[in-house]
Amino acid sequence: MTRTWMARAAAVAGLCVLGLSASSCSTPEAAAASCTKAAPDCKPKVTFVDTAGHAYAPEALAGKVVVVNFWATWCKPCMAEIPAFSRVYSSYQGKKDVVMLGVMTDNPDEATLLNFTSDHELLYPVVRADRDIQMAFQYPDAIPTTFVYGRSGKLEASHRGPMNDDELKALIDKLLAEK
Repeated sequence: MTRTWMARAAAVAGLCVLGLSASSCSTPEAAAASCTKAAPDCKPKVTFVDTAGHAYAPEALAGKVVVVNFWATWCKPCMAEIPAFSRVYSSYQGKKDVVMLGVMTDNPDEATLLNFTSDHELLYPVVRADRDIQMAFQYPDAIPTTFVYGRSGKLEASHRGPMNDDELKALIDKLLAEK
């Protein structure tokens, strides 16, 4: 079954590269359809639920640039990175083509989290990491770790350690420019 899937994926990719099947490769939704849970370089098919209760289902993320950042409240490099990510989040706020999610790997109580988000200017949605999310991202072994997916659902960047706002914004802008 895996070989059949790989053969189909290779055939579709080959047709897209050759331009022989432009109709199936030209839209983000069509491109995302070729990205499946079995492919390691595709956005995992998990639903993220932020601390405000808003769900981000795989279908809702299709065709968007998605930034998933793993962090913890005790992590000093994460604390340094959060204001930069918040600035980037603010610059894209209101644009429906970009979703940024902070996946928290520790488990502070609500009051501690509220104080932390206020103290560190954390503006983007916070998701508590659960087993499904951790497994889907193969248990990142360092934090912060950031995954950036293009509109097609393909992993475009994986970064261990803190990122600054200029490099994250440049990457998002590049991915948004690709149609």
